[in-house]
Amino acid sequence: MGWNTTAIFAAGWTTDRLLELAPDDLRHRPTGELVGLDEAGAAFPGGRLYVREDAGWAQLWDPELRVMPFAPEPGRDGLAAPGTRVLGVIFASVSSTYGFWYVEDGKLVRQIVFQDGEPVQDDGEPLPVESGIEFPEWGPDEDFVFAVIRAVTGFEPDDEPRYAVHEVD
Repeated sequence: MGWNTTAIFAAGWTTDRLLELAPDDLRHRPTGELVGLDEAGAAFPGGRLYVREDAGWAQLWDPELRVMPFAPEPGRDGLAAPGTRVLGVIFASVSSTYGFWYVEDGKLVRQIVFQDGEPVQDDGEPLPVESGIEFPEWGPDEDFVFAVIRAVTGFEPDDEPRYAVHEVD
C-alpha cells in the first residue's frame, strides 16, 4: 500500500485539542466508528480525519493532506509553547515525498523532507534514529517515517480498530 497522509502526534494533548489544528473551514464531526491504521492512512473513502490517543500522545491522521504538519510559528496554535512536544509527519508516495518536523519544549529541533529521494528541507541536527536507517536505492520511504515515529513517540503501528473517524464537511 502506498501511504498518502499527514499525521501529527502531540504529547500530553487530547484529540479534541489536536483537532483544533484543522483549518477553520474544515468542519468535522465524530461518527462513532473506529477503524485501523490502514484506513486512517488511506484517502479512501475520503472526507475523513482520524484521531487516537495512545501512551500519552494524541494523534491526528489526515489522508487528504488538509492538516499540514509543518513547523509552527512561535505562539501559533500552542505548538510552540514551552513544554510542548509535537511530531508532524508526511507520507506522500504519489509524489515520493516523506519527512517530519519535531518540536521539543516548544522549539523546532529537527525538520527534514525528502522529495524523489533528495532533501528539500533540512534544518536542525539529525535525531539519533536517523543514523540507523538504511535507505533503499530510491531514497527515504514509509519505513523511514515510521522509524522516526517509533523513536520519538514509542508508537508501534498496528491495524487494530483504534482510530476514531471524523467526517469532514
